[in-house]
Amino acid sequence: MVELPETEPHAHVFVVDDEAIMRETLESVLGHAGYRVTALEDGEACLGALEETRPDLVVLDVTMPGLSGIEVMRRMRLEPRTSEIPILFLSAVDDEATVVQGLRGADDYMLKPLKSLEFETRVQKILSKRATTAPGDRSKRLDRLPVRHGEATYLLPLEAIFYLEATGKYTYAHTKSKKHLTGYSISELEASLAGEPRFLRVHRSFIVNLDHVLNITRDARSRYVIAMSDEAKSQVHVSDSYAEALRSRVDI
Repeated sequence: MVELPETEPHAHVFVVDDEAIMRETLESVLGHAGYRVTALEDGEACLGALEETRPDLVVLDVTMPGLSGIEVMRRMRLEPRTSEIPILFLSAVDDEATVVQGLRGADDYMLKPLKSLEFETRVQKILSKRATTAPGDRSKRLDRLPVRHGEATYLLPLEAIFYLEATGKYTYAHTKSKKHLTGYSISELEASLAGEPRFLRVHRSFIVNLDHVLNITRDARSRYVIAMSDEAKSQVHVSDSYAEALRSRVDI
């Protein structure tokens, strides 16, 4: 059994799922791990219970009759009293768009079928993080960037990131040879990396790690082009509005 964090010995967890068997299973897993559990059958019941009780964590299914888990999350984040409550999605929905939408407002997203030990570990990590995070500090500096691969979340060290790229609805972290899906917008990442001098926004779609820049040249229109030192030797174009920041940072 996963050892509980000392700071949350009797943490209260809401479990919201329209399947009775899943609610009973989660109640059993969390109860045996030492948590207090309130099981709720749908989104409306969850929002109603939140008017009376402020739990330490809400475990949400995505697909439920009436309000979806995504809508419950949206309403929680809009309400000051519930905006900081951690959310863990536990769902059979694994399409990329839903996962990204969930991660933009939740703390984690885990796929069914339930893996009990992994689930306990993720709950523990969320509650441990909450215990050391000041209220209202959801945009604090990143130490490692959570990225998604299938049903797993990995914590990517910042030094491994060569550049960040926004493409359509998604933002990816590029490392030396791979790209990783994040749950953040490019603007959210820029704010979280504000205290990291090696990271610089150079375009509406790009943030680069200056430690991994190979060279900087100019194109036919005299605009800066940054060549990264990843395996693909990726080229990142610098927009005019960010050119002065680049010149100031690298003294060119």
